[in-house]
Amino acid sequence: MSSQNQSFAINRRDFIRALSLATCALALTPLELLADNSQIYSPTSLQSIPRPLELGTLLPNSIMYPGLSENWLAGMNLYFRQAGGAPVSLLAQATPNRWRTDHALDLLAGIGGANVGLTIDHLSSANRSVFIANDAGANVIRHHEINSNIFHNSLGYWQANTAMGKWAVQQLGRRAFVASAFYESGYDLLYAFQSGLENAGGQVAETFIAHVPPVANNLPDLISAIKRVQPDFVYAFFSGTPAVDFIRAYADSGLLNRIPLAGSAFLVDEMILPRLGDAALNIYSGLSWSPTLQTVENQTFTTAFQQMTRRAPDGFAVLGYDTARWIAEALNQVGGDLTQMDRLREAFRAVRFSSPRGSFGFDSQTQTSTTPLYLRQVQSQDGKLVNQVVGELELVSINDTRFTDLRAAQRSGWTHAYLAV
Repeated sequence: MSSQNQSFAINRRDFIRALSLATCALALTPLELLADNSQIYSPTSLQSIPRPLELGTLLPNSIMYPGLSENWLAGMNLYFRQAGGAPVSLLAQATPNRWRTDHALDLLAGIGGANVGLTIDHLSSANRSVFIANDAGANVIRHHEINSNIFHNSLGYWQANTAMGKWAVQQLGRRAFVASAFYESGYDLLYAFQSGLENAGGQVAETFIAHVPPVANNLPDLISAIKRVQPDFVYAFFSGTPAVDFIRAYADSGLLNRIPLAGSAFLVDEMILPRLGDAALNIYSGLSWSPTLQTVENQTFTTAFQQMTRRAPDGFAVLGYDTARWIAEALNQVGGDLTQMDRLREAFRAVRFSSPRGSFGFDSQTQTSTTPLYLRQVQSQDGKLVNQVVGELELVSINDTRFTDLRAAQRSGWTHAYLAV
């Protein structure tokens, strides 16, 4: 990559300080399931648990993605309700340290990457429990970040971008121009895409980082650079308002009809598709989930979530839903016994089920969930833009030799979970 692709650091203390925690119990959440439960596949019950389960939740107050925590928590809430009113209390305190002093919590779960998991590992140890870390998966998990107390449930973001690199060479061409917002540039997903691209015989002709402080918007310079390079295609990493600004600028420049545009999943996230209009049509991306995925589990999940919350689900709602089922399946394997943590950890590793994302499995070497990856294309259906699933992408193993050096290295760039600021 060019010298414009720089790394920037935010320390763990600043991230933890930015976390906002809310107290929530199922009985206090004003969400009612309106669907006919006979039309919903039968979830695993938690009736084997001899007493109410106390589950501590860690929830960031995200500016980048305002619905992050709310949708994740609602996804958990939905599964526990479908499981027959499972005896679960979702609890959080003002600071993570109060978990240790005020509650002997059974389990901990929340939004955060490997860095956050390690930062609060003392809480898991003090509670004789585990922490299930949920995030998009923008960073490759390093060897030193693997911990027996920490389980990861992610959207497979870096793997999806690796797979998109190979797909792009096969379908769009060999010379790529990489465009990224400053925020995205500090994660491994850029490296992952380049690795997939180069391994398939492609090359990055140039990389341009936009929105670098203190300049709020240098998109004209970005558009000029793309016109100068004349690549086979552009691969873009943007999210939120910067994604809207970039796609509109790309369309207004006339490049949309001349140079194909593909990118990371949050470039065309469902949250911003209505703001993009026809400029987003035909943009390809990859992720482990789409609301249009045609499976029984996904159709029943999306319908139930919409009826419960009066809004459409997103990837983080699915993460919450899958995390709740992961907990239920593991607890039932040990008969609801929370006193034998070694047995419970083994149960978490052994869980397999059919998720709204497809087959839910587990990589024991990295303590990470695994699901299929999908190729998506923005299409118009019934007057509404959707990320239509048009194929399945190759799932890349974290043990691939291309990532050996990266996994052995210390993390550079952002250390907080993607979108959790």
